[in-house]
Amino acid sequence: MGVVRVYRLLIADDEQLERETIVGFVKKSSLPITDIIQCTTGTEALKNIMLKQPQIIIMNVNLPGIGGLEVLEEINKQHYKGKVIFSTSYPYFEYAVKAMQMGAMDFLENPADCDQVISVLQKAVQALDEEADKALKVKQYMKTFHLMGGKIMEDLIAGHLEEEIFLYMDLMGVEDTTTGTCYCTRFITELEEAEKKNIEDRLSQEFHYLNMPILYTWKKNLLSIIIFVPEVVESEESFPVMKERIVSVLKYEGASFSLGIGEIFQNFKSIKASYYSALLQVTEPEKQGAEASEEIWEKSGEINRICDYLEKNYEKKLTLDTIAAKAGFSKFYINRLFKQYKGTTVMDYLIQYRISKAKELLKDGEYTVKQISSMVGYSEPNYFTCTFKKIEGISPVKYRFEQEKEG
Repeated sequence: MGVVRVYRLLIADDEQLERETIVGFVKKSSLPITDIIQCTTGTEALKNIMLKQPQIIIMNVNLPGIGGLEVLEEINKQHYKGKVIFSTSYPYFEYAVKAMQMGAMDFLENPADCDQVISVLQKAVQALDEEADKALKVKQYMKTFHLMGGKIMEDLIAGHLEEEIFLYMDLMGVEDTTTGTCYCTRFITELEEAEKKNIEDRLSQEFHYLNMPILYTWKKNLLSIIIFVPEVVESEESFPVMKERIVSVLKYEGASFSLGIGEIFQNFKSIKASYYSALLQVTEPEKQGAEASEEIWEKSGEINRICDYLEKNYEKKLTLDTIAAKAGFSKFYINRLFKQYKGTTVMDYLIQYRISKAKELLKDGEYTVKQISSMVGYSEPNYFTCTFKKIEGISPVKYRFEQEKEG
């Protein structure tokens, strides 16, 4: 059986006939409105809105004292979440535009027409029902998330894309082609469980309002976050807004932190690269000590796998794109990885390795410089000679001559 919801209506109008007419329309209808509050002034309306929290308001623009637009401005400051409908007997176009800009749902022209009033109230009820259903779904999702969301995120950033991952993400309304990015936040001190819970709740609320699904997991003082940007909200402004909201939440909680931002991912497979590029920005091996050892060990494994691939394929035509694709990461990520742990770029590492192999072949004296250039991955002998001379300070021919003279 579905949830039965009832709503409270506030009517603010200094004309008694107008108020009673609307009350009569509502009572004759089947609308789920069980309580009707009547007010004659703006001050009275504002007081009742704050105290009784009606979910629907029908309010005349030209109320005595505080006008209807001023009332709306005040309740907006208090983050009122109900539906506001304006009415007036005067030419209303400029009022309608202003009211809509301020968040009003609709506009009625007096004298009230039964069909029009019922129609706009049905629209308000439907919108409130949909928002309540969505809030309930989010609440249920959050309960599920605390049970398995952390594991789902860990699988995503590890690249373990099993069937249950796709099923869970589908429940979140996220497809494999949904774009987004990853964030890693390292706190200066480890937070209490209550502090972590506050941060989780505020992040969930912020990104729920933005219609951006979010996943997060904790590991001691490291908070990892994945935020998805569905097509309905995707824009160039979405990604700066993410950072702004995260920083706002963390500062509100009074936390001291460093924030790493990953590259934009285009599908589930590229989440891993986005995550590790964010993690590298907040991982300082010389400062983190044993706490970061597991992360550093994993990075060392990744670097070793890439180096192994380069050393086994150095004679082939390799580009940064092909190396990154083979490694399963973005080219920006592997370059940053090498810079931090090797002190050089991927391509510079490859060039150094090729030149070291070329030096071995030159010492042997079995092959010509042209043959050697091809054997170490250079299709142009002249380019090989220039590269060799730049690194070693002498040409390949002179290097061979000096080696033979020493021998």
